Amino acid sequence: KREAINDNDGSSDITVAMDGTWQKRGHTSLHGVVTATSLDIAKVLDVECLSKYCPSCKINSKKDHPNCLINYKGSIGGMEVAGALKIFERSQEPPVPVRYVNFLGDGDC
Repeated sequence: KREAINDNDGSSDITVAMDGTWQKRGHTSLHGVVTATSLDIAKVLDVECLSKYCPSCKINSKKDHPNCLINYKGSIGGMEVAGALKIFERSQEPPVPVRYVNFLGDGDC
């Protein structure tokens, strides 16, 4: 984030592109990743990994154990939006708070 601010004349107002990808094609994947990439420096600024599945829960038949990997419970179609929202919320946290003021997406984010 610091490099993006420096490249933007010291302004913390940053333009980003966000996109998601999934482990499988279509709407059957249980895992997805959303990235925020600076359009100024062409580097990834933040990543959010989302999962609807936890192997430990399946093996042990336990739900919501302390190390559970499930962090998304909505529809697969909403996974990219949820990841983008988490990235936007996290953007203003220290140590390098920024504002994503311009956003480029592919229509499903």
